Amino acid sequence: MNAVSPLGADDYAVEVMARECELAREAERASDERFRELAESINGVFWTTDALGERMTYVSPVYERIWGRPCAELYASPRSWIAAVHPGDRQRVLDGLANGPDNTSDREFRIVRPDGSIRWIRDKAVAAVGSEGAARRRVRLFEDITELKRMEEQVRQSQKMDAIGTLAGGIAHDFNNILSVISCYTDLLRMAIPADSALFSHVDSIGTASARAARLVRQILTFSRRDEVQREPLQLTMVVDEAFRFLRATLPTTINFSASYCRSTPPVMADATQINQVLLNLGTNAWHAMKDMHGKLEVAVQVVQLDAETAVRQLHLQPGRYVRISVSDSGCGMDQATIARIFEPYFTTKPLGEGTGLGLAVVHGIMRSHDGAVTVQSQPGRGTTFNLFFPALADTVTPAASQQPEVARGNGERILFVDDEESIVCVGQYMLSQLNYSVEATTSVCDALEILRARPNEFDLVVTDLAMPIMTGIEFARQISKVCPNLPIVLATGYPGPLTLSEVRAKGISELLLKPPTVETLSDAVRKALASRTRS
Repeated sequence: MNAVSPLGADDYAVEVMARECELAREAERASDERFRELAESINGVFWTTDALGERMTYVSPVYERIWGRPCAELYASPRSWIAAVHPGDRQRVLDGLANGPDNTSDREFRIVRPDGSIRWIRDKAVAAVGSEGAARRRVRLFEDITELKRMEEQVRQSQKMDAIGTLAGGIAHDFNNILSVISCYTDLLRMAIPADSALFSHVDSIGTASARAARLVRQILTFSRRDEVQREPLQLTMVVDEAFRFLRATLPTTINFSASYCRSTPPVMADATQINQVLLNLGTNAWHAMKDMHGKLEVAVQVVQLDAETAVRQLHLQPGRYVRISVSDSGCGMDQATIARIFEPYFTTKPLGEGTGLGLAVVHGIMRSHDGAVTVQSQPGRGTTFNLFFPALADTVTPAASQQPEVARGNGERILFVDDEESIVCVGQYMLSQLNYSVEATTSVCDALEILRARPNEFDLVVTDLAMPIMTGIEFARQISKVCPNLPIVLATGYPGPLTLSEVRAKGISELLLKPPTVETLSDAVRKALASRTRS
């Protein structure tokens, strides 16, 4: 029987080396596994290349989710990702790459996915340096920062609208003071000139123009304010007419306007300010679609009956009666791919700097909050029509025929009139005197307080402006209450902002008078304020 000879020294060494190699491979596999787990857990695209970026050694699968392109494409051509960079950012990215394998880089740019959507990317790169000091490989991390950019844009948009509101308030204060003088003297002339006089029609035209200017200011303030939503029964034809008066006054004369209203439409539950915003957004978009050309902007208000098929399946509404506003333009139109995305936030077809992509998203949100819907019909070169559907209320409201308001006259009541504008003081004092009130006026709120302190029982009413130097009308009213408790106060302003009548009454003020006043609105506010003292 032959004995099995033991392994020779060389064979034993080979076996040991084989085991060590296997252990090394297992350690390498474990290391690779840990590397992949780490790389794929990162909320971004992690990849490594050689020092010059010419050979891709690893790319995490997140690339396919963010870029919308296969990783295999990147392995085959490591710089193929550059083709997806937005044309507006591509040269800047190429310039950065041309600087060579610098140690670090940190830049932001946009990419365009195959479906046309745009994503914002932050590119962070670092060079891994060997012991000899030369770059051995390059490591990159591409983070998707689209949501961060959207939040930043929302903050900027909010700040911009706040700034517009502040600016509009300042403009309204000054402009309404001018309009107050014009409209008040116009009303005084109307009262002095016989209605059958040829001069009366000219004066009436001045009054019409100043009223139009006052409406324009109110529309600017409505657009810039961020008031609380106040839904109430509303006749849409009146809101539509007001919005299109504003658009007609602001858009170029190359746009022809056409309106068609149903004679009698049911009211809807709506917030007038928000509906104004919807119509102004649609009107402005229509103008952009007809820019640099002669075009037509049409609006129609109709009552429609939606059956179950149309309401539920197409519009996601309840069947029933709706008031439909249609806004149509003869502009460039849109293809189906664009129509599918127009209500997405931040999607816009306008050039960089000409739109935020928020307008139609706001329109969609407002319509949904009103339990309504918005649809769009468009073809390239054939214009666009937006249809707004509002659930109709049961009762039909027909606008009442306009009547000339009655001017309330006084019985010699004593009024202290305060405004920091000399011209307003002059016309206010004269107008109230013509209405049979005894008026003392001043441009100084400090002088007004001294007058009240010296003669606390000599006045039946104070009319004061809101925005004045030294102290506001609100603070002035607070001081008045200390000197003359229960003395009625009328607060005049061209920009009430968030102030409401109930809020100013809680501050001891009887009535709120919007500038520019007319004879009717001024006399009515004074009459109501004096009546409040009688009741108390």
